[in-house]
Amino acid sequence: MSWFVDDNVVCFEGEPTKCNMEQLLSSRVLAVTFIKTDGTERKMVCSLHESVIPPEPIKEKGTKPRKENPDTIACWDLQKGGWRSFRLDSILSVVVLEHLHRPIDKVLDKCPELQ
Repeated sequence: MSWFVDDNVVCFEGEPTKCNMEQLLSSRVLAVTFIKTDGTERKMVCSLHESVIPPEPIKEKGTKPRKENPDTIACWDLQKGGWRSFRLDSILSVVVLEHLHRPIDKVLDKCPELQ
């Protein structure tokens, strides 16, 4: 699966993968338009860049980590100031709002197929 940016619009060859979206979000602020589970359309300004998201809170002992869903992307919603998620198969469009600097090794660590 690959993608390219044309006039700030992200174009996917096929359906976007979780790794594609994590790669994009880790170095950019995106406007993602998608269909919510209730059927309404939503546009979210989001990122996974370390300069945008807050530090992880210290977890209490005995707290189990959440199971990761391969069909959803969790990201920081800059407008709502909180973690939100959307389903990969619900994405209607992705637009790059801002490019942020992120060391490529951190992106590659998460996406072994890019190495």
